[in-house]
Amino acid sequence: MNRKDEQLISQFMQANKHEIADNGFSRRVLRRLPVPAKVWSDLLTVICVILCAILLYASDGITILFQSIYEIFQAQSIDIINHPNKLLTTMLAISATICFLSIRSAWTSKE
Repeated sequence: MNRKDEQLISQFMQANKHEIADNGFSRRVLRRLPVPAKVWSDLLTVICVILCAILLYASDGITILFQSIYEIFQAQSIDIINHPNKLLTTMLAISATICFLSIRSAWTSKE
């Protein structure tokens, strides 16, 4: 089609445009549509988090988790005290990790 045909069709459509009364039809259709997959995904995520928290509490995982974190910090502290030259390397690794996580967080928040 050329530009003239498109203009003729557009003029015809504008001249013969008729509004049809809705009478609540759109609202009834939207109510009958299935729930979006995102709602189900969010609900499943919440249920899984709750189940994991219950299992963590029931299996005494909180104590194990905090004990593991404590032992990691203790081992790192002893290693830094025994090898002072590793302090710089450790601090650089921690700084790089924090920078990476900050950049990733900022990047994903824009989406």
